[in-house]
Amino acid sequence: MNTSKTILLTFDVEEWFHTTFMTDYIDPHLFSVSRVMENLGFVLDLLQEFDITATFFVLGSLAEKIPDLVPMILEHNSSHEIASHSYDHVLLYEQSPEDISMNVIRSREILQKQSGQEVGGFRAPYFSINDHAIEELAQNGYVYDSSLHDFRLNPQYGHLHVEMNATGSPGIFTYKNLFELTIPVKRYFNNRLALPFGGGGYYRLYPLLLQKYWIDSFLKTSDYFMMYLHPWEFDPDQPYVRSVPAIKRMRHYIGIRRHLDKTRSLVRSLAQKGYTFSTVSGYLNKSHGIALAASNK
Repeated sequence: MNTSKTILLTFDVEEWFHTTFMTDYIDPHLFSVSRVMENLGFVLDLLQEFDITATFFVLGSLAEKIPDLVPMILEHNSSHEIASHSYDHVLLYEQSPEDISMNVIRSREILQKQSGQEVGGFRAPYFSINDHAIEELAQNGYVYDSSLHDFRLNPQYGHLHVEMNATGSPGIFTYKNLFELTIPVKRYFNNRLALPFGGGGYYRLYPLLLQKYWIDSFLKTSDYFMMYLHPWEFDPDQPYVRSVPAIKRMRHYIGIRRHLDKTRSLVRSLAQKGYTFSTVSGYLNKSHGIALAASNK
């Protein structure tokens, strides 16, 4: 049994058309085709099946547009954590400092009002973090960020140049009063190669047996493993947009038809191995004594 090891399931709650490599090619009328509530239902039923909690990084604009979204999450399980995915699904490093500030503040206010929780977590759209954004998070009530992805071959991921301090936990750093939980990668060749496997299209691409092996291997040197998923990845019936270039189309749709069954098998396997499941705030409370309203549930 591995009860000392923790799995953090996180979900970036956005529409199927919010991915950055899809929006430029979608017919404008399709932006009205909302599928997030149905997709979210698949996720919540899966979590309920195994009686586990998760963290939901929700777009503030989506919560504002669909006021039943956040309550739906908490009605399934009041111990789920609500965190911010910014206000709009726009790359942070393409925004002005004023817009970044507005996004992190406005989204937190909306989500706190709808959830009744202290919203302390943030994840930038498409991991587009930058120095100004992390400064805004540190100054505006956030406790942790989970936007730093160390896969250097993806040019759209953001970077940080501020000085961060190690915490003693692999992949967790601090900047001022803010914790930074980095996205897991598998390292090879003395850290010269970092392969992403923590979620998204990478997880959908890799065989399940390899994913299980990498998670077990990662947990040999870490007391937690964090995955990031999207509700739209559980929806095989979402619109198929042929106007998207082939490579980008593959990145979006690959593995979607088997995604729910694959994730159910993975969660079952992790649970059978004795790993515990937690929200991000719950884990930080346990490991670093950082308490949020959601972390005690």
